Amino acid sequence: MLYANRRGELRVHPTLQAVAQSGWELGAPDRLIPLPPGTTLMHLPGRVPLGSESGATVPVEDPDAVAVAAVLPPGYLRTLLPAYLDDDDAPVLPLFGYAAVADVDGEPHVAGLGTDRWSAASARHAYGRSVARRGVQGNTPTATGSLPSASSPALAAAARCRRS
Repeated sequence: MLYANRRGELRVHPTLQAVAQSGWELGAPDRLIPLPPGTTLMHLPGRVPLGSESGATVPVEDPDAVAVAAVLPPGYLRTLLPAYLDDDDAPVLPLFGYAAVADVDGEPHVAGLGTDRWSAASARHAYGRSVARRGVQGNTPTATGSLPSASSPALAAAARCRRS
């Protein structure tokens, strides 16, 4: 089971097993995948992580423990939420799609599913490419800069619309 201390350093609990949330149900996370490129691991301040011990769900007893979650890049869907209890003074979290994480053979994994086989959705391909910058001249939208090569039908159609 993964959690963090208040400084944001990752820890692996020596005895507790990971727990994840689906709706109001708590249970062992399944369908875990290695962290895809572009995933962001973050600690959730004011949240005490939950783990499983002998089939019972229990909070981590370390007073410095903070729940951990992942935010997946485009092209991935979270399948489970992180399991935690709010402290009395828990701050409001930004609205991100927090996904459950767990330790698998010493490596962080996330409860997620790849949903897009289009390579442009991969963070590895998306960064470093020149993208269109949209501007407005009068009432006519214009694009400046260079567009990615029209290797997909959607980009080719967008380029045709822009020219007409």
